[in-house]
Amino acid sequence: MQQNIQFVQITPEELVEKTAQRTAELLEDKKEDSKSTDNPKKPMTKQEVADYFNVNLSTVYRWGKDGILSPLGVGGRVYFDREQVEGLAVSLNEK
Repeated sequence: MQQNIQFVQITPEELVEKTAQRTAELLEDKKEDSKSTDNPKKPMTKQEVADYFNVNLSTVYRWGKDGILSPLGVGGRVYFDREQVEGLAVSLNEK
């Protein structure tokens, strides 16, 4: 059974534009939420660690392999303890 939806007082172009604007707003909100450090206990993803240190993902992978950071495996994903990452940043700044 096919259902049709009718939009009144809006052109298809306006609908596309409004949808694109709202999608961009939601993505920006999500991006800001992911950068938030409101929860200091929240583990960091590999990408967040790479962004934090401004390094490539391969560097984060190597740090995990070399024992510089201890990766946390959760459900097939890899995370890093935020406190350990911040501790590494402090020790690197002291050198």
